[in-house]
Amino acid sequence: MTTEEQVWRTAWILAEHYGEDGISVAADMARSFEFGGKNEEREVWLSIMDKVRELTAEHDPSPAFQQ
Repeated sequence: MTTEEQVWRTAWILAEHYGEDGISVAADMARSFEFGGKNEEREVWLSIMDKVRELTAEHDPSPAFQQ
């Protein structure tokens, strides 16, 4: 079972390393689990994708991503 803290931590790492491209990375991971029939893992990656989107949103950028 994945905790909410783990999901946010993963989203933060993707956002920090890939910026908005982290959304696509998470979406690709979700798709790969969908193809593998692993729906629980797919849902986790969709949640990560949403959190990366939130972290990288232009209207509310996180100070950590501003340079």
